[in-house]
Amino acid sequence: MGVGHTITALYEIIPTGSKPGESKPAVDALKYQQKTLSAGYDGEALTVKLRYKQPKAGSSKLLTNVMPWEIKDIRQATEDFRMAAAVATFGLLLRNSAHKGQATYGSALLLAQEAKGDDTEGYRAEFIQMIKKAMLLSIDNTSTSDHKSE
Repeated sequence: MGVGHTITALYEIIPTGSKPGESKPAVDALKYQQKTLSAGYDGEALTVKLRYKQPKAGSSKLLTNVMPWEIKDIRQATEDFRMAAAVATFGLLLRNSAHKGQATYGSALLLAQEAKGDDTEGYRAEFIQMIKKAMLLSIDNTSTSDHKSE
């Protein structure tokens, strides 16, 4: 990433104490600490730590932000985040992932349509068309009623 760039990252959070039989994505083994499970901190979902260094600086700076367990309506998120979520949802659906939950092509389409915004280059409109085509080609395209036409 360079100066002035931004990035949107989506993370799957698996709470401490999840059932042992539940499928979990593979992660790297801990390198500097013992593996222990604790009950966690009340009301905290995760701590994000980001370290960066100015181009000519001698040392890096650490930013730490604690994120609370809080469920918000996705419509409160930025258009860019909602579009990123639509892309991630679409990817899960294309792979028929076990982690897709109750997501449907219709829900991915609605999310993308509501996050289209200005779309000066037309990429978002092209993505919306791609979802519509996937819906038509999918074996189970019964969940088309939860989207609006464009």
